[in-house]
Amino acid sequence: MFFEFIIMNYTIQKSLSEAVTYEVYLQTLSHYLDTANTPAHPEEEMLFHYTQLNVKRMQRLNKTLSLLPEVETDLKEALKRPLIALVLSEGWCGDAAQVLPVLHLMASASTAVEFKVVFRDQQEDLMDLFLTNGAKSIPKVILIDAATEEVLAHWGPRPQGATATVARLKEQYGGITEEVKIGLQQWYNEDKGHEIQRELGALFQNA
Repeated sequence: MFFEFIIMNYTIQKSLSEAVTYEVYLQTLSHYLDTANTPAHPEEEMLFHYTQLNVKRMQRLNKTLSLLPEVETDLKEALKRPLIALVLSEGWCGDAAQVLPVLHLMASASTAVEFKVVFRDQQEDLMDLFLTNGAKSIPKVILIDAATEEVLAHWGPRPQGATATVARLKEQYGGITEEVKIGLQQWYNEDKGHEIQRELGALFQNA
């Protein structure tokens, strides 16, 4: 148990030292899109395409998202301690493109929340500590006490409503098909980031 604590502590410290702000994360993705060579393999081409799509999506959400009044009030008045929200992400991840702009908006409204991002594929040790049903699912929000660097809670990869939508559509279509991806995107569009706000807001308050 003590050994696991040491491993966790070291991994968190290392990841925090390598984390970037949301703005730098977006700049890094944009630089990649501007300078990358033509993808040589179909899988690389697909990831490149998804990253293009998600950067545009995040830029749009940065302009259109708004905080729920009750969430904004809690962020400003109800948090008990300074927090770091450290997020494992990648540019090709559609769920991350929905969650990160919401988290950025929430952190911007609170002096108690600092938002940092690390790239999953560069942080395998951290990702292995926060698997979802054995899978390296992202985004994964790791909530950390800013003073002690103790892990308080974690969340992800998507809000409950989106998870239920994916499960229902997978059963209907027999797997992760294009119809499932479209249905998930429709859910996010209709929800406007509200459920993400409520779930993360509750996570912050209970920390």
